[in-house]
Order: sequence, then structure tokens, then C-alpha cells
Amino acid sequence: IAKTGHEIYEVGTKLAKKVLVTVPLGVLKNNIIEFSPKLPQAKQEAIDYIGFGALDKCVFYWDTNQTSWWPEGKEFLTLATDQDETNGDWTTIFNDKELGNGGHFVLSALTAGSFANKFELQSDDKIVGQLLKNLRTMLGPDVPPPVKYVITRWGHDPLAFGSYSWDAVGGEEATNKKRRTLAAKVGKQLFWAGEATDEDWYGTTVGAYKSGIRAAQEIL
Repeated sequence: IAKTGHEIYEVGTKLAKKVLVTVPLGVLKNNIIEFSPKLPQAKQEAIDYIGFGALDKCVFYWDTNQTSWWPEGKEFLTLATDQDETNGDWTTIFNDKELGNGGHFVLSALTAGSFANKFELQSDDKIVGQLLKNLRTMLGPDVPPPVKYVITRWGHDPLAFGSYSWDAVGGEEATNKKRRTLAAKVGKQLFWAGEATDEDWYGTTVGAYKSGIRAAQEIL
């Protein structure tokens, strides 16, 4: 399967003795892959149970001659709003320059959950305007529009349908049981990896990497 823009198409059929499934949990939840025979009931229940959602970024970049207002020495910024319904509107911001990005003037704002679902339906102009308004509220009116920006919409990516997994209602112990079930191989041919299968580091690249090592050892 390949992707060009928003188009997805099949590019060929591959035959293999063993298969390792590493797609995001959102792909499994949306039944994009048809398994034949069907997955065991416990496996499907684990897919349905484990939480999965979107965390999106809006990244701003400026040239060096535009940054007299820059928050030097501040690694992390947050805007406390007056209303609960706006406290996730791009109000959590990381100063990537302070965090060691090679000296580039970059700020990365985050939004998640229901806030991410809301903003994924909005235009780039509206999102950029909201974040710029927040920055001017915190840092003053001299903050100019960015030279470049990048906005993610993981919830609407047809190869992901979200960012990463989280513990469902019922707590860590109940979800970890489902993670173990999701990680378990099916027969001698179908193996599983991905951040959602790792009990300790789910939601991270570390978890994805660790699960890949585990699955490779199972296959070998």
C-alpha cells in the first residue's frame, strides 16, 4: 500500500511465511485491514478497548531578524485562559530553540483530545491566527506572523487515524492486560508490534522501538 497526498492505493501483492503488523492502533480500530481468517475475539477486544486519540502540533518558524520579542531562557510556555472550553486551544508551547534545535527560532504548540478534534476541522489560517493571538497575549504585540509553519492533523491521516494510545477507563492494570493481548502472536505467522503493545513506554518512539525488538526476537 502506498500514499500520495490523500490518495491510498495498492501497489502489489507480497507473499511471506510470517507477517509483522506495526500499523497504528487507529488503523486497526477503523478496520482498514481485512484479516482472513478473522482475528481471535480477544485480540479484537484488545484493539477496541485500548484508548487512541490525536495530539497535534502547530510549529512556527521565524527568521533571526524578527525575534526581538523572543522568550530567551524559557523552555516551556503555557497560557491560562479564563474559560475551560479554551484552555486547550494551542496554549501549551515548547521553545525548541532553548531545547537544543541548533539555534533556530521555532515554537511548537500542542493540542490534544477534543481540542485536537475541533482544530483538525479548521483551516490553516484560523489555526495560525489562534496561536499568534495566544503568543501576543503572552509575549506582547510585537510577535510577527511566522515565516513558515507546519500543522499536523493526525486524526484525519488515513494511515494513522490518531497519534498514539492511552490507558482506557478502567486504569493502567486493565489496559496493560489488553496491551499484552494485542502484542501476542497469532499462530506461528502473525506477529505484532507498535507503541500500543508496550506496557511501559506506550505513546512514545521508545515503546515502538522496544516492541519491534521484542517482535523480531519472537520471529527469529
